[in-house]
This record gives sequence, structure tokens and C-alpha cells, in this order.
Amino acid sequence: FHFWGPGQFLTMRNIGGKTEDDFMNIGPDERDALSSITDVYIDGVFIDHAWQGIRLLSRGTGLLDRVTIKNVTGTYSDYGFYINPWLIDKTMGNYGNILFENIDLRPEKPNVDEKYRDAHPTFLFSIGGDFESLTFRNISWYKPLDNRNMFQLGYPYHWPMYDFQLGKRPRIKNMLIDGLKIIEENGNENKAEYIVARGDIDRLTLRDVDIVRPEEDKKSGCLVKSLTDAHIGKVTIDRADIENLDTVFDFCQGTIDKVIVNNCLVENVGKVVKGAEGATIIGEETEI
Repeated sequence: FHFWGPGQFLTMRNIGGKTEDDFMNIGPDERDALSSITDVYIDGVFIDHAWQGIRLLSRGTGLLDRVTIKNVTGTYSDYGFYINPWLIDKTMGNYGNILFENIDLRPEKPNVDEKYRDAHPTFLFSIGGDFESLTFRNISWYKPLDNRNMFQLGYPYHWPMYDFQLGKRPRIKNMLIDGLKIIEENGNENKAEYIVARGDIDRLTLRDVDIVRPEEDKKSGCLVKSLTDAHIGKVTIDRADIENLDTVFDFCQGTIDKVIVNNCLVENVGKVVKGAEGATIIGEETEI
């Protein structure tokens, strides 16, 4: 399924299949950098051993807005959801309000060769560009087989290591992850960095987070890591139960203005906040 704009009121229910390229692409201005697509409702996507899942691409002034994608299940090998401009241009796309809900897409052994993966690391979500609002509800990461990122934030192009000094930085004004469950079982010293941030993020909120990891994986990996070219205005975590993790927030790189920790229960966790030099840190965690 590949949709170009202009368009409005796209509804799709109970679809599925297996592909090597992306299963679905909604790219309003992918062709002309002008057209918009709004009012999209997709409910029930069953992905069967696909290489890639769903792309939402906005490259210019064309608006992608009022989009709901829910109840996505199945398996994929390499890249789950691309949400970014893809093409390098003077703009970073034009995203309005985007909602993902009830996502349980499970990774399998990658199909792309190792050399390509070195330049394009596998992921569940890769998010870049200019966004007004992003919401993720009830996202599951169940017994992943490798250390791939769940979320890559601020990765605006098909070339992940593009240097922001060459042009405009991507900006996410508001991002909410409401309901995140991570269950690890393999005990393979998984050093996963679940959420990696670049670019400008005004507000990042994580609510109802559960991370269950085997004891033999103790004190490895982190929930959120900022890279050198990241700036986060405010990050909040509320109602979390996390075990056997090295760090909840690794903010040794980039700049962070404010960190708020509420109702965070940790067990065998090295540090809740590492780095964040100069930031205001509010709240406290409880260790058991």
C-alpha cells in the first residue's frame, strides 16, 4: 500500500501481508513536496515476516495530520516504522498529530547484510522531522532477540548519521509514551538502549513503564540515552517499575533542561539519572 497526496479520510481495517520493502507507505508530499494527507484511520495490521513495516513520510510543506494507527501485530526483520522526511531538503517535513496504539510487532533475524546494518541500525520506530504532537499508547517489546533500539528520535533521513550542522535540526514539540512494556528473557547481557535521542525535543513524557529483565542481565542498558546533538527541554517519567538496568536516563551527552521523576520503583538499577549536567532534577525514586 503506497499513498501519495493530496488526500483526506483514508480508512483501512484488518489488512496484512508479507513484503521485502515497506508494507505500507503514507507519503503525502513524497512526490511533489507540497501535497497533504489528513484524517487517516488504520485499525488492524497483521505483518507476516516482513522486512519493513509502515512508513509515514513528509518531506516538505505537505501536512500529515490527524493520523491514528492502532492494533499492529506480527513479525518483521529490519525496520518497523519509519516516520521522517527521508529525502534531505531545506525542511524537515510537516507533521501534525500522530497517534500509535496497541503495537506488538516483534523483531526477527535481520535480512539486510551486516555492512548495511552498520550504517542503518535496525529499529522498531525511527522518528525524525518536525512534529507538533506524537502519542504512543500500549507499546510492547516482548522478548527481543537483539539489542536494536525501540525508538530512534531525531533521525530525519535515510542516512542516520547525517550531520545537523549542515542544515536545520528536527524538532519534536510534544511526545508521549503512555504504556510501555519491555520483557527480556534471554539473559545474553543485553545492553539495549531502548530510546536514543537526537535533535530538539521540547517535551518527552513516559508514563506507565514496565521493564522486566532477567537477573543475569543486571545493570546493563538504559531506557533513554541522549547523543551529543540532542537537546531535551523537559523529560518526565511517571509510574514506572524497572529492574536490572544500568541507567534509566543516560544524559551524559547533549543538553537537558529539566528531568522530573515521579513514582519510579527500581530494583537492581545503577542510576536513575546519569549526567544531565546543569539540568534541574525534580522528584525521587524508590529502590527495593
